[in-house]
Amino acid sequence: MKTKNSATFRSLIVVGALGALGTGASQATLTFTLTESGGGVNYEMSGSIDTAALGGFLGAYSMDERFCAPSSGGIGTGNTSYDVYSINATEWTVFGTGGVFYWTGTSGSVVALFSNPAIGLSHDYVSGAPMSSSGWKSFSSFTSLGITPGSYTTTFSNAGHTDHVTVDVVPEAQGALLATLGLGASLLRRKRRATA
Repeated sequence: MKTKNSATFRSLIVVGALGALGTGASQATLTFTLTESGGGVNYEMSGSIDTAALGGFLGAYSMDERFCAPSSGGIGTGNTSYDVYSINATEWTVFGTGGVFYWTGTSGSVVALFSNPAIGLSHDYVSGAPMSSSGWKSFSSFTSLGITPGSYTTTFSNAGHTDHVTVDVVPEAQGALLATLGLGASLLRRKRRATA
């Protein structure tokens, strides 16, 4: 059921989006979603980075950075050569009390959030290009790894360019509930189409 308020809200979103486009400001978002499943902890990463929002170039490194460090807000997704940049923030937003652990396996794009704080991107990363990655830590849980459920965002800017890096920690029951609600909505839409 459409209401006047929902139409007004959509209009405000469109006007706000057009206003943001007109300011010349640039924003990018990178999101890590951590879940518990099958006796382990998994992550999915997606989004992009606007490299103009980064600080100075700190150096090029070749290292294995498949790690997670909840107590310093650090997370890394792969083993490759990185270009490392400073960011204009005092620290990454922490997402727990646990120390460093290493992912059992990862695949996809490579990015690392280092605790100093700095960000590592693969040498061939092009500003604004989409990235995605996934990984898992077997035989573990949020509790055993010191990961606290919630949503944690670090924002940094440089010369009118802004990046948001978010770590969403979704408890298993909440993840199952979201999947169930999504399936229910899909079945309801299918039933409505069949009767229409």
